[in-house]
Amino acid sequence: MDGKGKTVDSDDGLGTYVEYYVDRFKVYSGKVRAYNMCEGKPNYSKWTKPVYLIQQPSAKQNKTVLDVSVSKKGVMTVKWHKMTGVSGYNVYMSTKNGNYKKVKSVAANKNSCTISKFNNKKIKKSGRYFVYVEAYKKVGGKIYKSPSNVVTQYH
Repeated sequence: MDGKGKTVDSDDGLGTYVEYYVDRFKVYSGKVRAYNMCEGKPNYSKWTKPVYLIQQPSAKQNKTVLDVSVSKKGVMTVKWHKMTGVSGYNVYMSTKNGNYKKVKSVAANKNSCTISKFNNKKIKKSGRYFVYVEAYKKVGGKIYKSPSNVVTQYH
């Protein structure tokens, strides 16, 4: 269904599926319901609860990585493309590819942040850092998050 509740596609239960190519900078939600035909009339089940689909933020539509830079003064700037429909962003960082720590929470209307320290140490321009951004959406007390499978390495 689209955002207005109009059915855009249905499945006949025989293993068919449809792919949609969507704007990666928006949050999408979807729900499904089953039906069977009885004497030529459909009998519908209840709709499932909505599921929210959120892409991981990146710098541009055709990229999967972030824009990460470190100034001479040791301030890291992380930039991404602002997404529509999210509640905010969490920025995670590590000096090894693993054991990530959340270093910033950023409002939904922002698309960048600066980091001056990690693990109580000043950021080094010559250092090696791994960074990713997670978008999230709060709905009715539940938090839906983007995947965190793409990491940007700064070195």
